[in-house]
Order: sequence, then structure tokens, then C-alpha cells
Amino acid sequence: MKKKDTQWEKNKIIQQVVSIKPTIFLTLNFNKVYNDKAICLQSLRFFDAKINRKLLGKNWQSPLKKHERILSINILEEGLVQEMTHFHCFISLPFQQHILLPKFCMYAKPIWEKITGVKGETKKGSVDIEMIYDTIQASNYCTKQIFKKDELATPKVISSASFTN
Repeated sequence: MKKKDTQWEKNKIIQQVVSIKPTIFLTLNFNKVYNDKAICLQSLRFFDAKINRKLLGKNWQSPLKKHERILSINILEEGLVQEMTHFHCFISLPFQQHILLPKFCMYAKPIWEKITGVKGETKKGSVDIEMIYDTIQASNYCTKQIFKKDELATPKVISSASFTN
């Protein structure tokens, strides 16, 4: 991939992120290196379903609730030599942020730990939640992998809108 192409790809990702007006920067870390993207994506879908259910109730999948669900742009960074596989998630709470934000912060960690925990192992995934003050700067941080020369790879970008819940 040429430098011009990678810059275009990076700008495209940043535009996607800015378009949802995120307020939360969430890192979902597996605390291990995964080579199977399908497992990572399935874990992200479970997280999305479980956090939406906690915030919106048991009828969260109802077509009437679709506009109330969390919007997110999720960037998968695969574990390289000493890095762990993780998602950087840009989260937008579509309504009642003053009510949903504390609930989101309270439920995110236990949900992710339950999804990534393996029976018999004590090591679980970890969660880092931060407020976004500069969307462009956070997006630049998440697209850094595009410009790594040795491990040139476009991050996998997944929109929560693509989940078929």
C-alpha cells in the first residue's frame, strides 16, 4: 500500500468516527494475542448486545428501540509482537447521556470480563474508559497501525450499525 493510499484510508476512518460524534473512548483488551478475527468480532457483538440490553432493557432489539442503541466505530488492533489484541471503540450514546453514561461505565467492565473470561483461568480481558475531548486526536491514535512499516495493515473497522441483532 502506498503512503498516499494509507493516508486516504486513515482519513476515511477518521471521517467515520467524527460522523457519529462520540463521547466515550473505550479500549476492550483481550489480554492475549488472538489470531482468529472471528472470535474477536463475536466477542465485540456479544459486548454490544449485552451493554445495549443493560442500558435499554429486555426489548432492546425491538425496531422501535433501534434509534436508542449505542452507536460505535470499533477498530481492531491485532496483537503484534508484544501487543495484545484489542479494540478501540468510539462510543456515541444517542440520548439521555446524563443517565446512560454512568450506567455504561458501571456495566462495561463486568460484561467484558465475563465475555473474555475462560473457565479455569483467572486472566480476563480489561477495559479502559475515557471521555473524548478531541475526536481527531483520538482517531489519529487509533489509526497509527496503518503507518507501521514492518506490519503494514489496515485496522479492521467495524460499525455497530452492521451488527444484525
